[in-house]
Amino acid sequence: MAEWRRAEERGYVYRPDIVPDDFPAAEIFGYPPEADTEAAREARARCACPFKGGACTKLLSAAKTGVCSVRYKAAGFESSVIWATCANRLKGPPFQAALERSFGEDAEKADLVTEVRLKDPDMSFDGVGILVAEDESVEFVGIEAQTIDTRGGRILPIFESYVEGRPDEWRQRFAARPTFGVNTTNVWKRLLPQVLNKGRMFSDWESKLFVILQDSLLQFIRRRMPLKQLPRQE
Repeated sequence: MAEWRRAEERGYVYRPDIVPDDFPAAEIFGYPPEADTEAAREARARCACPFKGGACTKLLSAAKTGVCSVRYKAAGFESSVIWATCANRLKGPPFQAALERSFGEDAEKADLVTEVRLKDPDMSFDGVGILVAEDESVEFVGIEAQTIDTRGGRILPIFESYVEGRPDEWRQRFAARPTFGVNTTNVWKRLLPQVLNKGRMFSDWESKLFVILQDSLLQFIRRRMPLKQLPRQE
């Protein structure tokens, strides 16, 4: 369980009114950094995640930021794209959509368990939907959420400029020029083996594995690996 510590306890100060147009973070604590709505102010005050509910768990991770997504022009794209950098960004409605596609009208009766880990084999899933029928038979479906990897440097300086109330000085946090980026190539190298391995298991279980990712990332993967041209194997 993530630790609840409010912004004032952490010494955070917010100035959404001076967020510059070139600010790379597209969402912080679930909202655009320049947003000044009541919901955005409350999420920042609580350091909360509105997507999965509860406190922001990314603050306790190696990233140590509350950044949900970044804006970046990756190679092969004509303009900048908003890339989800936290798996929790894809939870909530997208996970519910997977349950509805799998269980139809019975989706409301299904339970969703997130961050599931198996011991044998040693494997984890972002979510598993479970539906118990009246005859006590069980249906289940796996859910994986794939976000983008960052590369070339951390986005922590950008987050620090924001919570210190100086988002307009974010570029000064880098010695020469901003060094962070997104690693689209690394994602498809990691994602496809996972889909093949985990998908095989769910196929043996006569179930399905849903993979949730942004359309821009899917299009990149399809350009790099023409899936429809691959020969089908047993």
